[in-house]
Amino acid sequence: MAKKEIPRRLVKPFLESVRDFNGVAEAIDRKKATKNLNQEEREEIEALFMHATFIRNAMEDQRDGGR
Repeated sequence: MAKKEIPRRLVKPFLESVRDFNGVAEAIDRKKATKNLNQEEREEIEALFMHATFIRNAMEDQRDGGR
């Protein structure tokens, strides 16, 4: 089964939010910031990593010719 390309319209908003976050991430006290996360926020972070992994794997598949 051939893998589909990820449409740019789906990736672009993700990249924009990552760029925004990266712009301020250096100033975040990570221990303090994560100490007060509730369960819903932790689940959102897990979902973010899941989607980021999906995008990275699809990107690598495209780069490698869809092995």
